Amino acid sequence: MPLFVKARSFLRNLFLSRRVEVDLDQEVHAHLEMLIEEKMRAGMPPQEAQRAARIELGGIEQVKEQVREEGLGNWLHSVVSDCRYGLRQLRKNPGATAVMIFTLALAIGAATAIFSVVYGVLLRPLPYTDANRIMAVFEVSSEGHWVHLADPNFDDFRDQNRSFQAIAKYSAYEVSVSGASQPSRTTIAPVSPDFLKVFGIQPILGRDFIAGDAKKGAGHTVLVSYGYWRQQLGSPRDLSQAQLRIDGAVYSVIGVLPAGFQFPPDVSLWLPTDLKGENQSRTAHNYYAVGRLRDGVTVEQANQDISTIARRIHDTSSEQGDYLLKDGIVVPLQGSITGKARPALLVLLGAVGFLLLVACANVANLLLAQASVRERELAIRSALGAARGRLIRQFLTEALVLSLVGGGLGVLGALWGVAGARLPGTCARASWKADVVKRVRKAASAWAGQLWRRRSRSRWFWWSGRDCSDAAC
Repeated sequence: MPLFVKARSFLRNLFLSRRVEVDLDQEVHAHLEMLIEEKMRAGMPPQEAQRAARIELGGIEQVKEQVREEGLGNWLHSVVSDCRYGLRQLRKNPGATAVMIFTLALAIGAATAIFSVVYGVLLRPLPYTDANRIMAVFEVSSEGHWVHLADPNFDDFRDQNRSFQAIAKYSAYEVSVSGASQPSRTTIAPVSPDFLKVFGIQPILGRDFIAGDAKKGAGHTVLVSYGYWRQQLGSPRDLSQAQLRIDGAVYSVIGVLPAGFQFPPDVSLWLPTDLKGENQSRTAHNYYAVGRLRDGVTVEQANQDISTIARRIHDTSSEQGDYLLKDGIVVPLQGSITGKARPALLVLLGAVGFLLLVACANVANLLLAQASVRERELAIRSALGAARGRLIRQFLTEALVLSLVGGGLGVLGALWGVAGARLPGTCARASWKADVVKRVRKAASAWAGQLWRRRSRSRWFWWSGRDCSDAAC
């Protein structure tokens, strides 16, 4: 059949369905009359000829159904018809329907919310160039704990390693800041000069720190975040006159970082470290450290490199004691941020996955119970010419309608739940990772309790649905 003819037939069946039905009825009856006349010419009486013609044709409604199934575009009308019929069936027993929709919405909402949290915390990559090559560096204490770095130890790691393109130390704390549009308590981060190189970031305005900015007696300089530059400084293009008073000292603004960069979490100002000189104690663990691996260097190789340096420090240092590092370790930055939250989140994800399976099983039981009382309806439809595939499609359509409604409500509930949990941006995971476990565990426990309490109600509706349907029959 030419493509044009197929398209015309499809559009005709789609938009002129009533006319197509009238034509089909006339054509089937005309064919029946032709068979009757043929039988009568063969010598049959009129009544026997009519009976024989109907038997040979196979039934008018059955023939119509077969023609409809072969027609182009008829499937769309069938789907719409099945959806309408499915909605009528669901309205017949509003109690059981409400329980099924609520059960699906609760389970889908819980699973979607928890997965959103897991994706945001564990799966979504950090928004930096080659983020998988950014590592966190820790000292390992005599008790095996990961601890911050002391200044002399960091200097040795930086100068003696052969694994990192750049390595930097940083910390973060809150201070009073004035000189902007209004005084405020702001989180600042003292960082070493290679800090931005580790993340592959360059200021969009002004310059980065240089080695001379991080020496004792150097001029006070500061980098500001994009949001702070716009909201507190008024977005000046010329930074030569921009100054801030931070914790009593005046700092000159030398650069603006790109929008979206905020590491460590909630930091708005970055200062050079060591303006008052380094702490020479190897047991004063004051700084975090991050580094970017060289091309071709693996995490295992970097670990061996840092471990060798750390053990050398331990063996040669005059400051022996429990506070002196025993070893060093390198881990991916994302893993160091989410490490403690990972097991709890995976357990929660498995728990809500099981809840989803339980909910689906309960809904399936309710649907089977309703189907068992529709035997008379199925027998009548089968006698009228409905094929087995058409009946199966009807049940699948009803289940699809139920799933769409429950899924839609579940997604809305998940959006509300994730917003209530205040899921942060990628860079804010470090400060949020401990809180997210408590929030999500509490929410999941509440959802599980509600779902368990609803199970007894679903059984009651199952029996009420059976009685109601039997009465209707």
